[in-house]
Amino acid sequence: MDEVEVVVAHSERTTLRVGDMLLKVDADPARIGAEAAAMAAAPVPTPEVLWRGGRPALDLNQA
Repeated sequence: MDEVEVVVAHSERTTLRVGDMLLKVDADPARIGAEAAAMAAAPVPTPEVLWRGGRPALDLNQA
């Protein structure tokens, strides 16, 4: 496994870089859902959501 880097973290959310992926974890599942929906509707290229389980997290392709 590659190194894990904390990209940003505060009391409500953290973003980690693991190899070529970003893992976003949020205390509020609704915010993760809203972010995934906004990325899907964006008229510009956005990272591909690789995984979105039933938990408040998104796994994004960094490419």
